Amino acid sequence: MSWLLAGAVLAAMAWIIAVAVTPVFRGDRRRRLAAEADALQAEADRLEANRPGGTPQHAIEVASASQIEPRAERGPCPRCGGNFHVLTHTVRNVGTERLREVACRCGGCGTERITWFRVGARAVTADGVPPSPC
Repeated sequence: MSWLLAGAVLAAMAWIIAVAVTPVFRGDRRRRLAAEADALQAEADRLEANRPGGTPQHAIEVASASQIEPRAERGPCPRCGGNFHVLTHTVRNVGTERLREVACRCGGCGTERITWFRVGARAVTADGVPPSPC
């Protein structure tokens, strides 16, 4: 009978330890998965910045402004393969250039993307005014 009681006590202690320790392991796993997700997102951001149009330095050259929005919507979403839709299309002075910044959002998963465009080879002066054609 004492062996049975000792076995029951040991089983109860094992159950208490398992219940108390399991959340610690779950927390470690969650933290490890979150760190892996952060590393994957950093790599995706790096690749996104190096794509054509991903930064002002990699702006896509187009002949006219009418080509910008169709070109920005052309590529598939890297996360779900859905279609991008233009949210905003603004002109920005970056250094001595006037560039177009187009913000798009995926209709499938909601991923947002900024794409930069250069219309022709228009430069601006230091005060932000385009040079006169004369």
